[in-house]
Amino acid sequence: AYDIDASLASGTTGILIHTSQAAYGQLNRGEEAFGVYNISADESILSGSLAGFELDIEAGYNYIGSDTFNLKIGKVPVFLVDLNDYDHPEYARALEEAIAETGIILESGRSIPPQLHQYRSLFISHWSPLAPSNNISWQQGEMIQEFLDDGGRVYLESLYYWDDPPYNPAHPY
Repeated sequence: AYDIDASLASGTTGILIHTSQAAYGQLNRGEEAFGVYNISADESILSGSLAGFELDIEAGYNYIGSDTFNLKIGKVPVFLVDLNDYDHPEYARALEEAIAETGIILESGRSIPPQLHQYRSLFISHWSPLAPSNNISWQQGEMIQEFLDDGGRVYLESLYYWDDPPYNPAHPY
């Protein structure tokens, strides 16, 4: 294709696109091209929100195409980890409902996510009396330790974690 141009737009309130056009020239089969678009998000957009974008592409021989995508703005404020037994889901569910009622954006799962840098805080529900402390592994303890060292915040709700061995790298915190 030749004479390739693209423009970026967003219908999300609070998204400002400072550089919306990029020219890519000619591309042959198997080649890649990169464009730079300068965008910013207004302070009114909640951290962790999704913003929608549309990229319109035009090229020689009247080629017209477009694609849409979403980008997460900032870090998600909370990731809730449910480490309770499957027969005690009410502990994490109550915590999730309380956080959601405040309007804070959160995501949740049954394990610590590998991409912790995408979150500001980690809430771990480890409350079940039947869940021994060893269901937070050494590797998970290292993940928690690194997250804390990088400025993340952790709230761990547990009956046993702090008192019972085996200990892991997160215990000194």
